[in-house]
Amino acid sequence: MNDPVLQPKDVISIYKSTNSEFVDVYGCINAPKHLTYVENMTLKDVLTGIQFIESDTEKEVNEESDKQINVSDKKNIKSGLAQNSNKIIPTENIAVEITKADNSTQLYYLYDIMINSDRIKTIELSAEDKIFFRTLRSNEIMKTVKISGFVKNPGVYKFIEGKTLTDMIELSGGLTSEADLRGIIYSRNNLKNKQIDVALKNNEQDIKMMRGRIASSIKNNADSQSTKLDTIDMLEEERNSITNKYTGQISLDIKSNNLEDIKKLDNIAVQDGDDIYIPKISNVVSVIGEVYNEQSFVYKRGAKPNYYIKKVGGYTPNASRFRSYKIGVNGRAQKLKLGSKVEPGDVIVIPRKISDNKAEWISTAASSLQAVASLFVMIFGITKW
Repeated sequence: MNDPVLQPKDVISIYKSTNSEFVDVYGCINAPKHLTYVENMTLKDVLTGIQFIESDTEKEVNEESDKQINVSDKKNIKSGLAQNSNKIIPTENIAVEITKADNSTQLYYLYDIMINSDRIKTIELSAEDKIFFRTLRSNEIMKTVKISGFVKNPGVYKFIEGKTLTDMIELSGGLTSEADLRGIIYSRNNLKNKQIDVALKNNEQDIKMMRGRIASSIKNNADSQSTKLDTIDMLEEERNSITNKYTGQISLDIKSNNLEDIKKLDNIAVQDGDDIYIPKISNVVSVIGEVYNEQSFVYKRGAKPNYYIKKVGGYTPNASRFRSYKIGVNGRAQKLKLGSKVEPGDVIVIPRKISDNKAEWISTAASSLQAVASLFVMIFGITKW
């Protein structure tokens, strides 16, 4: 910073000598600053109003650092402020280097300190500090776990080997009074990728199988061939939506908000990239499918499925009442029986009867073929635990 590399259109201002002391702030930010130092100044004061943006200079620094250039050259590159591309960089991808008057440098990762405002306040600054913000380098990619929803301190936390679900909830300050841990949505990146991979392979095999049947059939009447071609079309349409269909969600069977009551099987060890969402408690029961008026109702303690089904006008003539089921807030499905217990947040599903109609058969066949992929996915999820 004492001998910066100049760029076209730079403005050099020479100030009158004063007794003021300064803190320099620069790097991949929207507005480099030359701040007047005040007593008890912290990193939090510097972060006010800052946006992190990708710059050509930042790209140079990262490229040159990978080549292990000498220290003096790196300082010259850092000090040249090139034009910005205005691409916003997420906070979790930012590191800050604070260089002191004795040339010692302290390194912090913003994702690790932004979630805890008290920690930011403890990073005190001194007069003449040089504060340089930069993007993470290839060897600094941080492993993280995200927890959001109705916890006291939602955010992105550093992944630590051996930490469990309850550890992460406690790390985020615990559940709020509105949280419903039963409905937790726990998504895992590597499981999502595996689900998509298996589903795509299965979809391709199903299409090949149907085409093979068309080619190998000796007596292919018009209706049979048309049905098989329609099935192939449906499978090809299904392939286009596979990427968005799978989320890598792991279904947990948690009964209450008491962390001590969570079973060992459900208190899974977190992995890098896990995404944990705690929803707000629901006090309604929904009824969908082959009923006269799909609706949601305020939960009534002790009420059985028929109570809610009567409220929507009962079954339609197309309803398959003996195949009815409910989906709990944890995402698990359970077949409905006369005395089945209904809990807040449950969705009662009344499916349609399967008929001899060709279109109905096609839809059922496609669903059955896709179910094979889901079975493989489930097996994978269980073995990973």
